[in-house]
Amino acid sequence: SSGINAEYGQTCTNLTVGEFISFGGPQAGVFGLPDCPPLDTVCEKVKILLDFGAYTPLVQEIVAQAQYWRDPFNDALFRRKSRFLAGMNQLNQFNPIYRSNLMKTSNVTLVRFTQDSTVIPYASEWFGFFKIGQDKEVYTLQESYELWDEDRLGLKEMWNQNRLHFLSIYDDHLKIPNEFWEKEVYPRLRN
Repeated sequence: SSGINAEYGQTCTNLTVGEFISFGGPQAGVFGLPDCPPLDTVCEKVKILLDFGAYTPLVQEIVAQAQYWRDPFNDALFRRKSRFLAGMNQLNQFNPIYRSNLMKTSNVTLVRFTQDSTVIPYASEWFGFFKIGQDKEVYTLQESYELWDEDRLGLKEMWNQNRLHFLSIYDDHLKIPNEFWEKEVYPRLRN
């Protein structure tokens, strides 16, 4: 998961990351599950658990998707109860060490899938998300007070230094064409 890899980059003080490339990572969270196939027992149970209480300690502990669950209709609850994402994105409390560690990364490249049916909304793959109180309109990273104006993760500074890159693939989640690897990914890894 992109979030776990970013966590290492933020929390491990002795680690320096060269190129960080996230393919469809739910950087700002998800609100919705992909369509479950009929009678898919596991998928249906996950839906029930998330509907029951995505922010309860038990669900946060046993359902990985719950750690990325972000309810735009109840942002205060998300910020209070999220065990992972709210802390990693420094939405409640600023930890300068997290920012400093992430700034050691040479480059951050965020790849989004514009037809994504897994990460909802797909704007999350670039740190955007649904505007508070509804689930139709999204804001961008550049419209985020904490992440852009206050630059709690260092993304704005990276952007100004040409170290933050945004790429799009016009397809569904993780459907990466071969030419994309050749043109965009391999050259970044060779630097």
